[in-house]
Amino acid sequence: MSGDRVLYLDFDGVLHPDTACWHRKRGIYLAGPGELFEHAPVLDALLAPWPEVRLVLSTSWVPMLSFGRARSFLPPALQARVIGATWHSTFKQEFEWRHWWETATRFDTVLADVMRRRPRAWLAIDDDVKDWSPDLAEHLITTQGPRGLGCAAVQARLAQKLAQLHEPGQLGLPLPFAGKPLPSL
Repeated sequence: MSGDRVLYLDFDGVLHPDTACWHRKRGIYLAGPGELFEHAPVLDALLAPWPEVRLVLSTSWVPMLSFGRARSFLPPALQARVIGATWHSTFKQEFEWRHWWETATRFDTVLADVMRRRPRAWLAIDDDVKDWSPDLAEHLITTQGPRGLGCAAVQARLAQKLAQLHEPGQLGLPLPFAGKPLPSL
């Protein structure tokens, strides 16, 4: 599934507070209040009217755990929407891509995937908005790390933007790549 309409999804600071930690014995846990993936049902409900919207994981969980393992933390309804990630395991073997990824911002990685995947329309939801291009701000739903999708204003903005994904000529592809230059393939 290539994804005609795509939502780039971060986990930390979106689906739960941004205090997720990993320990070799405890696994992944939150260092503060809240529960892992506590806002996943909110996302599922907001996506319910839009069955054609697909998810691409833009979370640091993918390079840390693997694509399949990161996806497995989502509830089944959201897992079924996932068509890929901004990180690919081949990046580990290709020095130029690994180096690019290690120095890229979240904006760079999302936009690189948009340019490769070429969805008709796209959004990103994230609390990491460092270096996000003002020219593409309409594609970004910003969350606050501690609250994520638990914030009613963010939920309303996401609902509005999901409806916009379905309007002709809205939230389409950007013009030439404006982020960190990509390595040659």
